[in-house]
Amino acid sequence: MKIKFEVILETGDAEHVKALNTFMKAVSDEPTVREEEAPEPEPEPEPEPKKGKLKEKKEKEKEPEVEEITVKDIRALLSKKVEDHREEIKEKLTELGAKNVSSLDEENYEEFVDFLNDLD
Repeated sequence: MKIKFEVILETGDAEHVKALNTFMKAVSDEPTVREEEAPEPEPEPEPEPKKGKLKEKKEKEKEPEVEEITVKDIRALLSKKVEDHREEIKEKLTELGAKNVSSLDEENYEEFVDFLNDLD
């Protein structure tokens, strides 16, 4: 009994042809796989950097790193200012919706520190 087996590989992948030859040797005494010259695969072009992302990265590099303000930082600054500006500080805390520094929302830390730094 003879079986005719035809495979067409369009990928041009030498590894596939080699694997097929190995298969054919295993099932037949005389493998008839022809290795046609496959065109050399073109090297994939390197992706061009996306301008938007590069621009964003450069902008981020330009921005100075700002340390996160903590309650401890505010308390340290407050201890230097509270003696001379107690009423102004209480008014500012009230304006920011806080009874004291502990209840001040984190989103208002920067504004409060700026306020304290502007006090003489």
